[in-house]
Amino acid sequence: MEGEVDAVEIDWLDPLLDAPEIVVTGPDGAPVPGLAPAVLTADDVARATFAPLTEAGTYQVTYRFASRDGAPQEGAHTFDLEPGDGGGIGTRPALGLGVAVVALALVASAVLDRTRQTR
Repeated sequence: MEGEVDAVEIDWLDPLLDAPEIVVTGPDGAPVPGLAPAVLTADDVARATFAPLTEAGTYQVTYRFASRDGAPQEGAHTFDLEPGDGGGIGTRPALGLGVAVVALALVASAVLDRTRQTR
């Protein structure tokens, strides 16, 4: 991944009631600097921005949201950052954060689908 990493986006397949709470913690376990509350777009993509990541290591993205019936749902994913060639920050493993966003979207959709099926 070339360039700075300064945001996390989670794309839900089903509509959310409100923007989820997204927390990104760095290798030291503390929230990353400048973390802003997530904003939910019209197409159900939640985006949380923060100061550009500069430290190599493992980062964790946790999220919490209310399902359609109001029940709290949460999940987490980790990703590793290491200095990349060309001054950018690369992700490890090779599939990186793009797959993480897809995986988070699938997990959130599965939770919402299960919630709907139990009604």
